[in-house]
Amino acid sequence: MNNTEHRAVLHTVLRAPAHIKQRVLGDEAEQVQETELRMAKIVDDVHSGKLRSVTDEKFTDVLAVGIGGSYYGIKVGLSALQPFHQEGLNVHVLANVDGAAVTEKWNVYTRLQRLS
Repeated sequence: MNNTEHRAVLHTVLRAPAHIKQRVLGDEAEQVQETELRMAKIVDDVHSGKLRSVTDEKFTDVLAVGIGGSYYGIKVGLSALQPFHQEGLNVHVLANVDGAAVTEKWNVYTRLQRLS
């Protein structure tokens, strides 16, 4: 229960089949499904190289920034999805927007790049 909004927590519905989403979300189910399709297209385009960086290079790394619960959600999700990982795209998680944390992550990344 989301006590601040006085309604059920609905994020679990996102994993449900379409007919369940429709029953629980009503008219909003279509918008959710359209968003899922757009997200899947972005992922496919990044993996295939169709969607490229501003310098026209294929993406090799993704940096997810999350703080508190957002950070742990990303970490748990990455762990759960590990069997589906595709080579060529590395995911990094930053738990802090503090400049020192960003610098530390960048230093680790650049050291790894020099080793490969």
